[in-house]
Amino acid sequence: MRKNSHVLSTTSFQDAVVATRKLGVRYLWIDSLCIIQDSKEDWENESVKMCEIYQHALLTITSAHSSNAFGGLIARRDAILTVPFEIEFPFPSGVRRCLFSPMPRREVVWDTSELPLYKRGWCLQELVLSARAVIFDPDGLRWSALPSSAQSGALRNGIASHNMDHELFDAFGESTQGRSIGWHHIVEDYTKRSLTKESDRLIAIAGIAEAMQKRSRNAYYAGLWENYTHLQLLWYVRHYREPPPTNFSIVHEPPPYRSEVVIAPSWSWASV
Repeated sequence: MRKNSHVLSTTSFQDAVVATRKLGVRYLWIDSLCIIQDSKEDWENESVKMCEIYQHALLTITSAHSSNAFGGLIARRDAILTVPFEIEFPFPSGVRRCLFSPMPRREVVWDTSELPLYKRGWCLQELVLSARAVIFDPDGLRWSALPSSAQSGALRNGIASHNMDHELFDAFGESTQGRSIGWHHIVEDYTKRSLTKESDRLIAIAGIAEAMQKRSRNAYYAGLWENYTHLQLLWYVRHYREPPPTNFSIVHEPPPYRSEVVIAPSWSWASV
């Protein structure tokens, strides 16, 4: 740890330490500190443990807006738009109550697709596998826990805005159809995200696959499941699926990009 002591000075890690202490938790696991980044051997040994780490963690703390360790957990917000206010109103019985709420900042449902957390491939299993997660985003805190979730300042008619991340757990349902559809949604979400290293394409989703395999006892081959192969071989690259031409000209679609490094067999979605 002495070698990485300078890394602890980064804003995000300092914020994580403060949050952990405030929660009264003794241990904090940070991937870039607990996995030796320059060691291929250590990376290969530790990366396969992601499923166990996230599933058995008491709580996952993550930042939606930070693209690196220097961004911090807490985003800068306009203080004027977050001043709470009270509205006093009487009940017919004569009892008076106060409604305490922050001022509405924008629409209740926010588009989070452009935030780094939802654009990075490695972050998907972090969200899906964690039993509990606190997500710091530009609009406040989001609390996500199976099977429910909520967001600070995002109440409408007393109903918390729903976090879609854990709906991907449909993949772990008991029915064959449910598992197949669930995995389809996971792959669809995952393939929209980016990876720094193309060679991580199957590794970064391996934790979710491991969790699903434990429940289904189904053989897993390079991103496809044995029992659903006849369905999952029908994948295509949506980016190249253009609307049919309005005339009778022949449209030549560009071939899907394939990495020079062999990542998966050509029949797997992970190969493109």
